[in-house]
Amino acid sequence: MKLEFYNIIPELRPFIKVISSVENPGDSTSPCTFRVLPDTCVEIFFAYRGETIAKIKTKTQFDSAKSFVTSRMSTYMDVQVPQNSGSIAVCFYPGAAFRFFDLPMKELTDNNILLFDLWGDKIYELEDNISLYGNQMERVSAIQKSLLNFMQREPANKSAYEYCFSKINLFKGRMPIKMLSKMTNISQRQLSRQFNNFLGLSPKEYSRIKRFLFTLDNMKKYPFYSLTQIAYESGYFDQAHFIHDCKEFTGITPRELVCSKVVIY
Repeated sequence: MKLEFYNIIPELRPFIKVISSVENPGDSTSPCTFRVLPDTCVEIFFAYRGETIAKIKTKTQFDSAKSFVTSRMSTYMDVQVPQNSGSIAVCFYPGAAFRFFDLPMKELTDNNILLFDLWGDKIYELEDNISLYGNQMERVSAIQKSLLNFMQREPANKSAYEYCFSKINLFKGRMPIKMLSKMTNISQRQLSRQFNNFLGLSPKEYSRIKRFLFTLDNMKKYPFYSLTQIAYESGYFDQAHFIHDCKEFTGITPRELVCSKVVIY
């Protein structure tokens, strides 16, 4: 598989984490298959070549030759990039994609949806245009201009969400939700409603995944630590809870994860 990364224009940098081209050339011997872990990101794949640009397996199978949106919220997915396929992938920062979709983000959680169902006929015009361009820079430029057109105004009622989101990130998922509710003076139910609307997960769900991702970072930083040490360092009550989360979020044990091919970017 051929993967290349591109610069993001200043207007989109607060929202977009990565823009890349994803190709599996026709001379490749086989499809490229890999496992992607949940990272609470929403990603768009803009199609420009191939009868199928991706096959995604979670609890169901999703095959698409058209542009689509996928959310890696709370479960892993197995992705296969077929031969002779090409797409531009736009990966949003966690909690940033809601500015580009006119619906509660909970409706995208752990789901794959054709972009036509969200943006209508305009996406077909964009697909036709980028398929005709001779290089990736032109494709990326056209996509970023389109994203600016789809970007919506900043909502006025998300201050509590932003505050709690930043605190969860700062404390790596280890701050109690009751404390966040008390600090913002709104109920846990109201806070959960805001998180589901803007992020697609409840504060508790997001905290749990954030803690797990922090644990993966610690596994890389401290390869000689035992699993028990890693679990305590990351805020788990014990090793068993960490192993349980690892199996749920990756489908494999921590030991198997160390030796596997997974993707987080």
